Amino acid sequence: MIQELLIKTEPILEPKFPERNWTKIIIFLFFVLSLLILASLFFEDVVEKDANGVYDLRQERKDKFLKDSTKLNEECIQYALLAVENGFYPCLNCANKDSIFLLVGEVYKYGFTCNGEKVRYGNKLVDRKLFFEPQLIGNMQQCVEAELRKIIEYPLLPENLKRLPVDRLARPAGNPYHK
Repeated sequence: MIQELLIKTEPILEPKFPERNWTKIIIFLFFVLSLLILASLFFEDVVEKDANGVYDLRQERKDKFLKDSTKLNEECIQYALLAVENGFYPCLNCANKDSIFLLVGEVYKYGFTCNGEKVRYGNKLVDRKLFFEPQLIGNMQQCVEAELRKIIEYPLLPENLKRLPVDRLARPAGNPYHK
């Protein structure tokens, strides 16, 4: 009986794995590595040595600092993007779905801009059924702090708390992460 079972059993087949196309993998890795090298910022890109051998920042780097530091004192706007109509809106941080139902006037996103609404969004808000509501006008630091506070306190907003527990959000639907 045991011998009959041993004779009737079929041989165990080795699992077959798909063959890898190593050429494509090598080309892909070369492409990724090339992009990383091109995107890198090297010491020599930002510093130069004068005739006496003393290092100094390149003029482009100094100009970038001046441009960026003056932005800190520019007038900026901290804003909310609000739903214009009842309906489903894309949710960039919902755990189990890609959209959420918002009522008119509910917050979709908090943000800030130093360029104004038209430069920041153009005509996109009409198509997305969103309204740009300025909430604070101040310098960049004031606007960043206001935006961050509103994003962090969002879970406690009445509009969020009235949702079913599974639909409550940790931050507005249009804010994918905390800055």
